[in-house]
Amino acid sequence: MLIKKEKMEPLLYIVQPKLEKPEAVMQTSVFKKISQTEPEEKSSRQMTQEEIYQKRKELPQMSLYEKIDFFSNLPGHVYKNVCRIETKEKTYEGIILSKEQETVDIRSFDSSEPIRLKLEEITEIKVLG
Repeated sequence: MLIKKEKMEPLLYIVQPKLEKPEAVMQTSVFKKISQTEPEEKSSRQMTQEEIYQKRKELPQMSLYEKIDFFSNLPGHVYKNVCRIETKEKTYEGIILSKEQETVDIRSFDSSEPIRLKLEEITEIKVLG
């Protein structure tokens, strides 16, 4: 049978010093400001994470421009999905790096330099993995 002890003395020392038991310092109370807000202010406040999650679409339901915005605004520490970006003339496989006004920068596996495409040239984006 295992007995859980909160404060234990050291089990073995070569020279046994006289130690006092450690004293745990814990928070005992919480103070919270309660604001007198009206329900009308709810629309002007920022959305919570849960509301954002509920409003977010899945990738197959997103439009072309929503996919470009989604991939270009991913944080740096998040894995970037490999996409197939189709234009009228050529198909690229790579990662969407950024979006500026009317252009999209992608890193293709075919070239070492980023490729800059105009938004109206892109016809479809498919996620490969």
